[in-house]
Amino acid sequence: MLSPFNAYLYQQVRAVVTGLTDEQLAYSAPAIDLRPLREVAIHAYRPVLVVACVATGKEWPPRLPQPRTADELFAQLATMHQQIEACLTGLTPEDWQRTITLPWNPSISVYEALIESIGHGLVHVGCMQGIRAFGGFPTPPEEPKPQRGQAPGKRLLILVRHSLSRVDPATAAKQWELTEEGAERCRVLARRLAPYRPTAIVSSVEPKAQETARILASELQLPWRTAENLHEHEREGMPFLDAERWQETIARFFAEPERLVFGRETALQARQRFEQALQTALAQQPAEQLIVVSHGTVLTLFAAQLLGVKPLAFWKALAMPAYLVFELPAWRCVEVAQQV
Repeated sequence: MLSPFNAYLYQQVRAVVTGLTDEQLAYSAPAIDLRPLREVAIHAYRPVLVVACVATGKEWPPRLPQPRTADELFAQLATMHQQIEACLTGLTPEDWQRTITLPWNPSISVYEALIESIGHGLVHVGCMQGIRAFGGFPTPPEEPKPQRGQAPGKRLLILVRHSLSRVDPATAAKQWELTEEGAERCRVLARRLAPYRPTAIVSSVEPKAQETARILASELQLPWRTAENLHEHEREGMPFLDAERWQETIARFFAEPERLVFGRETALQARQRFEQALQTALAQQPAEQLIVVSHGTVLTLFAAQLLGVKPLAFWKALAMPAYLVFELPAWRCVEVAQQV
């Protein structure tokens, strides 16, 4: 059904990078989040492969090292194209309508997910076409390494949702760890946050948050530590819910903040606990430009109140990782990046 569209995306990605030198493929453009063009080309196509694998119940293929040359890039694109075509072949009409769970969307049909991911890829192709048309491939000035005490005049707080975690129904969510894809996304996130010149990182004690903080700290050369009460909404002991039941439960959770819908905390209690922990972290390091790594539900509860948005819609749009930047003490929102 969608094989021609997949082939079209593949051809467009190949076409936009054909003829570029290895040096040009290494160019990192501000318009595409300072990612090298060779990385953008892979990122334009990989979500289609992820959807195709999930749709057919296959394990995700291992993430290959970032290509360093045009030859390596073309080889990886060709491999992904073959893998996607193999997955799409043989899907029945019922398969196309089946609901699946993805890292960025917990409930979506196979057909809608593939259309969405192909569209995502074409947006990236359009960005690369614009850069090629502009020409010149100027080298952007290198950002200075973030160092303690060199933060801008106004204090900033960067709230980060942890990166992509490995879902294990047999294990409590508070014990989940990052996937390889999640670790790689942390490195991309670090490049996004570097211009803000953060000087320290504080993390929730949960493993997926700690791993996110550790990689950010390594990439940005910053100190990091954990702090109590930055963890996710208390839901230990809850059974693993399928996508439909989970959507219904979390909707009621946000709609009735003073009622104990599930877990051990109401939405109001979780937000108040997180707010207090955040204020403590800020008070303990008053001179720092902090990155605070936490979790989707508590960040949504906190941010929705400040931004005046509906929490459920905000939560649904929040990817792993995501981040928000606030200017203190006015709590003015500088940036909301629900996807990285």
